[in-house]
Amino acid sequence: MEVFNAFKMTFGMPHIINLSVRPIRTDCSVPEVGSKPFFYGTNDLACMYLTTIGLYRHRRKRSLQLPVHNFVHSFIYYDGWFAEFGTKDTTLRRHSPKYAHCGPKIMHPPAGFTKLPFECLRKCASKYHLVFGNYNLLKNNCHVFSNKMMEVLCHEVTCPFWCL
Repeated sequence: MEVFNAFKMTFGMPHIINLSVRPIRTDCSVPEVGSKPFFYGTNDLACMYLTTIGLYRHRRKRSLQLPVHNFVHSFIYYDGWFAEFGTKDTTLRRHSPKYAHCGPKIMHPPAGFTKLPFECLRKCASKYHLVFGNYNLLKNNCHVFSNKMMEVLCHEVTCPFWCL
């Protein structure tokens, strides 16, 4: 890691400011030795909502139903874990995302490859709402969370300071 010093003048007094530059990866689409894939996934938001309010029923459909709007819930899948951000909290699950009966889909090919350990993703996910705020439908939703987690997995060489 390179360290740069900059001079700043405040009230005629020189100060040295230490500007640290963190190393980042520029391309995570190509696997490196020791890297693991991470995936972007989606789930049917309408099904999740209907399940939450108790209206989802396992029944046969009489005709093909096409969605009027393509509302989806997004999550990250990495190293056997699902990371999700919802209205109440951040969830890490080992076997399947919340509301597995709603047909979650893991997108292929992988969103990228990383050498970061799962422990880093766990720390980032658990501190996400403290650093970036609570759920907000328009400004801080599952898609914003998924993008931030993919940014960490894709570009960081070490676990970011805000996760520690």
